[in-house]
Amino acid sequence: MSDDGAGTRLVFLVSQPRAGSTLVERVLAGHPEIHAAGETWLMLPGLYALREQDRGESYDTALARRAIGAFLATLEDGPASYRSSLGRHAGDLYAQAARAAGKRLFLDKTPRYYLVLPELRATYPAARFVILVRHPLAVLHSILDTWVRPDWLAASAFARDIVDAPALLLEGIAEPGPAAHVVRYESFVADPEAETRRLCGHLGVAFHPPMLRYAESGLPVWELGDRKVYDRTAPVTTSVERWKAALAEPQFWRLARDYAALLGPRLDSLGYPAREVDALLAASRPAAWRLAGTFSLDEVLATRKGSRIGASLERFGRAWSRRGLRGAVLGGLAWIRGVEPPRD
Repeated sequence: MSDDGAGTRLVFLVSQPRAGSTLVERVLAGHPEIHAAGETWLMLPGLYALREQDRGESYDTALARRAIGAFLATLEDGPASYRSSLGRHAGDLYAQAARAAGKRLFLDKTPRYYLVLPELRATYPAARFVILVRHPLAVLHSILDTWVRPDWLAASAFARDIVDAPALLLEGIAEPGPAAHVVRYESFVADPEAETRRLCGHLGVAFHPPMLRYAESGLPVWELGDRKVYDRTAPVTTSVERWKAALAEPQFWRLARDYAALLGPRLDSLGYPAREVDALLAASRPAAWRLAGTFSLDEVLATRKGSRIGASLERFGRAWSRRGLRGAVLGGLAWIRGVEPPRD
């Protein structure tokens, strides 16, 4: 496999985390012309280094951005040169992986590429893009159920995935240039053959029926991604409605109500009518006394930046969930004094 640097043999699959991307990748990787290796994250650090804003890493990203910017200023058309060089470097690695597997196309499924979609498309203008969307309230439920529960305030670690991703994905769908192919998770699991045929058409490959039985493809277990796909042999619809049943839980209902209000018209733009969501929330609203002790979405995501109360609430909640009544007392002291509770 060779690549002209424009990405003619690259496919990028982008989504919110917990939207079903591992399932779609697993199906596509069963095609005789498509190779995938789980989540590579290969393009994210390099492209994100040029971003004006971020939430910080383990080093001073603001200083790093200044240094990179100063260096690129010494080059003619520095940012474009940076993207081009990065594209050639990563393209060579993609090509090596596909060549070793004897495949023509390389599929990079990294959900958080939603953070750098414009830069990624500028780097690889000939690449094919697949944007996977799933009902945002289903994504919220899956994030909370998989990574957060019962420490609700730990959801702050996924604030960008919850709050920013839908808008950035919509921008990527609307971005001028070669159209991104949109796959709706609910449609994919309801009629996997029809949706996979559409996908294959977008990717320029013939539909290969055995790819729907991805468990028979002999694919390895990948380091990252949803582990539940390994318990099944083909796409199923069992998880589509699970978030609706979870609305009976007061804490999830409140977070879902807040999230739907936050998204507003974006729900309609993503293909999930806001009016239907509002009606479902109204019909399933728990009693007021059951909602009294719940956290709001602002509180669990710590979106009120710089707030001592928000930070203290997080410490309090962690203490409560991990150490029961004694932890709640210690957490209350931390709330008052603004210090971390004892860990003994």
